[in-house]
Amino acid sequence: QFKAKLVTITSQVFSHMDKSNGRKVLREKACQKQKQKFSSSAVYPGCGYVEVMDALVEQVMEPQNVQPQSVNIEAFVWGYNGEDKLQGMSEMLQKMGITVNTYLPAADLQTIQKAPRAALNIVRRKKWALAMEQRFGTPFLHVADMQEWHGIEGISDLYRQIGKMLGCEDAVERVLQAEYERVAARYYELRAEFAKHKFCLIAHGIAYLPDALRVYQQDYGLPITKICIIMNPSYQAETGLDDAMMQRFKDRIELAKAEYGCEAEILLEPSAEALREAAQSCDFVICNGHPRYASLDVPVLYNLFDRSVWNYQGFVDIMEEVWQMLQRPQRTGSSLLLSKLAYDPVFYPMREADKDSKASRELYSRVWRQRK
Repeated sequence: QFKAKLVTITSQVFSHMDKSNGRKVLREKACQKQKQKFSSSAVYPGCGYVEVMDALVEQVMEPQNVQPQSVNIEAFVWGYNGEDKLQGMSEMLQKMGITVNTYLPAADLQTIQKAPRAALNIVRRKKWALAMEQRFGTPFLHVADMQEWHGIEGISDLYRQIGKMLGCEDAVERVLQAEYERVAARYYELRAEFAKHKFCLIAHGIAYLPDALRVYQQDYGLPITKICIIMNPSYQAETGLDDAMMQRFKDRIELAKAEYGCEAEILLEPSAEALREAAQSCDFVICNGHPRYASLDVPVLYNLFDRSVWNYQGFVDIMEEVWQMLQRPQRTGSSLLLSKLAYDPVFYPMREADKDSKASRELYSRVWRQRK
């Protein structure tokens, strides 16, 4: 009736990352070199979204004359406040003389058809980008872990890599220098304020702990003096990591500490008392919102790890927010009765006393990680 073109999307049935790819990502992460941007060789579906992108590449896009210094930007999975992040990236690219051809798939039919005009794709999930590269020859920059492109240094790395791939390094450097000079004074003032405090970092794994140290110690300049690692007891069995791979992750943590000037004491699976002592030896705790930390009675910082932005001013604005948090400390304690319950440390919000529900949750977790 509407004479619309039908785009068929092939179902991938159960299209999350499977066990094999998940383990491949962790093994490659364990072998990652210092200062190397991580992009796993694993290629996997993505809950329907990647399948839609594949269909657009194969059935909608058409060959085009490539426009120099132009990019397509994947519009999804940029995390907290993603729209503003991409707006900041677009403004920076415009100053560098780089045109945004389209945001994929957030565009009309004609624009998607002309997506191959771009000289470069900036992507978060690379399965569809590989298909587009094969069909149209469009190269891509894979921003796999945003924390590796975090802070002043990470933002610089992103645009320098884009400039290198588009052949406009000089224009990129001029803009980066001008933007840096605009924020440098306040940036160093805030780092000096942060240096007056001590922070305890509570982590729930070791694979991405070096990234966390980069974000907090190097990028924000928050002195980490204690690191408490609390992991799922079944983590090693469920991820398929042998003792050698686990040791690689531990070695990477030590290398990261040395690189970022972090002299923190590491407590692996600390007792409740040791955790409390470590937290209370610091001015602030960096942790998630798990109710078990309510008893620590130490001011906390939340939601910093996913605050990647793509312009210098945006990053300094986040540092201003952190400074405000330090001026008005928020404690973990709560007057709610729910916060007084004993929650399971791994399977929150299960309660420790709820053995039947906990057993069901543990079974679900094991089955989920065995999927293929």
